[in-house]
Amino acid sequence: MDKKVMVVDDDYSIRIAVKVLFESQGFEVFEADGGKECLGMLKNGFKGVIVMDIMMPEMDGCATVREIVDQGLFKGNAIFMLTAMDVPELKMQNLKGCVVGYIAKPFEPEELVNTVEGYFRHLQISSALEKNGCDTIFQSDTKIPTLAFMSTAPRLSQTTASHHQDVHD
Repeated sequence: MDKKVMVVDDDYSIRIAVKVLFESQGFEVFEADGGKECLGMLKNGFKGVIVMDIMMPEMDGCATVREIVDQGLFKGNAIFMLTAMDVPELKMQNLKGCVVGYIAKPFEPEELVNTVEGYFRHLQISSALEKNGCDTIFQSDTKIPTLAFMSTAPRLSQTTASHHQDVHD
């Protein structure tokens, strides 16, 4: 599995900064300037970690996540939110099980890379286990993704989160 990250943000300077950061770490980086472009890339087969802004015009990050789930494009991806919001719980309600975590802007580059690397490793392990008939989810009691075995699809429900925290059941 190639290391792929999709950066979804309407702010060009954020997309470029995150792109340069991840390319320096060996990731193949895809850019989307909004939710519709993100959905198009997913329909064309993108699999990897999606780093998505919450506040975007036309289709915000939360609406994009709902569309990803509704259109069956969630499998093989981990969605991680970037936000300039002080209290993202208000916008992230009903995303539990779909978004693995978030980080507030401005962010520390090392923290963002380490977090995304962890989610990417989880995707690699999940893919290998899935080939053997197992499903995985992100375990909720740590900031580093761990495995739990389930046979349920992502669902939309209420959640609360705090700065750079996994979003979970």
